Amino acid sequence: MDIVKEVSRLINIKEEVGVNIVARAEPGKKDITWYIKWFSSIVMIFGIILTSNNIFPMNLYVSCVGLIGWTVVSLIWKDRSLIVLNVIAVSFYINGIVKNLWG
Repeated sequence: MDIVKEVSRLINIKEEVGVNIVARAEPGKKDITWYIKWFSSIVMIFGIILTSNNIFPMNLYVSCVGLIGWTVVSLIWKDRSLIVLNVIAVSFYINGIVKNLWG
């Protein structure tokens, strides 16, 4: 199947149904999600470093910030698998923070 025809067909479906098929930015275009996802990824890497060096509970706080950023990106993208993953992960991290603060 010709790729141009397939793209045209998907665009027509998108217009008929009113669904945003491609919610992500075009390659090379830096919208707000680009900045959030990269900031969140770097924060998550620092959280992983803190965890691997057993720096507790700072690792929970740092990782939670990164996960919240990725949750925002997944909501903007309307990507259900990322939403589920990140909301569950944030819930577990908040649970750990609450247990650390209040026993």
